[in-house]
Amino acid sequence: MMTAYNFKKKFEADIVSGKKRQTIRRLGKRRPPHVGERLYLFVGQRTAFCRRIMETVCTKVTPINIYPLRHAVAITEGEMWRKLSDREVSDLAVADGFPDENEFFNFFGAQCDFGFVGHLIEWAGPEDRRQRTVSMSYAKPSAPEQGTVLSTTECSDVYPTVFCPLSSGA
Repeated sequence: MMTAYNFKKKFEADIVSGKKRQTIRRLGKRRPPHVGERLYLFVGQRTAFCRRIMETVCTKVTPINIYPLRHAVAITEGEMWRKLSDREVSDLAVADGFPDENEFFNFFGAQCDFGFVGHLIEWAGPEDRRQRTVSMSYAKPSAPEQGTVLSTTECSDVYPTVFCPLSSGA
């Protein structure tokens, strides 16, 4: 399954530079991506000016609730929900491409006053796409120990192309 996300033009430079490595998406008909799944990031989807700005790999998916009227955010940690501190909310807003938490809450408030339910989706940054820590779940018998960082060549030698995040021009 191809997981594609469209972004507003104002976020493009931060995505390309690696400053923005996450997106928050509403819980909907589509399932969120799985960790390790390829993500295709676009600007201008469904227009004549559509272009892919990045192909990357999902590194983390966290359920998130945003309450714009209360200026509160909660995420899951294991089985429990935890309300983020003011500092964590500020850091989240900046990491998501907003200048501050007020802009962040204004954006999500325009979508849903009482509560936004979704997923915080994180991806590998530019330096993370050069080398990956490879999991043993797809290893052949001669595979290195878990946690070993492999180069592009080593990765494609040890793992099938279909599971290798560094193969096919990544």
